[in-house]
Amino acid sequence: MRTRARPLTAVALFAAGISLAAAAISSGQRTYQLPDLRQIVPDRIGVVVTRGPNPRERLIFSSTIVNLGPGPFVVEGQRPSVRAPLMTGAQLIFARDGAYRRVPNIGRLHYVRAPDHAHWHLLRLETYELRTLGGRLVAPDRKTGFCPGDRYVVQRGMPRGWSGRFGKLRNESHCGKSKPRALSVLESISPGWADVYDPNLEGQFIDITGVPAGRYLLVNRVNPDRKLRESDYTNNASSDLIELTRPAGARPRATVINYCKDQATCP
Repeated sequence: MRTRARPLTAVALFAAGISLAAAAISSGQRTYQLPDLRQIVPDRIGVVVTRGPNPRERLIFSSTIVNLGPGPFVVEGQRPSVRAPLMTGAQLIFARDGAYRRVPNIGRLHYVRAPDHAHWHLLRLETYELRTLGGRLVAPDRKTGFCPGDRYVVQRGMPRGWSGRFGKLRNESHCGKSKPRALSVLESISPGWADVYDPNLEGQFIDITGVPAGRYLLVNRVNPDRKLRESDYTNNASSDLIELTRPAGARPRATVINYCKDQATCP
């Protein structure tokens, strides 16, 4: 369970090149402020081997989304009844007076039960890929969705949580934690805050069992389908050039050769 907000590491901040963007859309007499979701370079990369009769090799890594925009990133999930297994997500874009516009059908949310948490996940907020240097997909992720929240402060002094017509949302709600019968849920990342997923947390890996030794691209993407409204889409992917080695009699090793912020390719 990730509940404590703390600063990002100096390495992550350097890789991010943090600076808050300024972008908005106008409608009538109101100005609605957009978020800017930036995918930080994958970090803390390593390899673990699972135990059991059929051990698997996992390339593990952390993944970080930062909201650099002036507006909060807010998703509202709703479903008509408990008989519907999934919620339909809408993005809420806010003006300074608390008024909002709704962007419908940005994705789906489903309730996930895992050993360390049970709450509603937004599907395909991020994707992870292992690719050849030529761009061919070697292995995808198996992530079951995300619970976005204000968990790491990036720019000090920025308030945690956001205020709007729905009132103050604090992330202690944990995306409908322990509420499988909920009919609605709100999830958000405030400006100047980040959501970080630690290596080998549920789904924070790519299965590399049988992948030959060599050099590969590890690519992390946020908002891959561009269904979410943002001020900037050019910073939605970052990547690492890694070298996978297979020493005799030892587990595989992954070494970072280069990292490339805001790029899906990394020479």
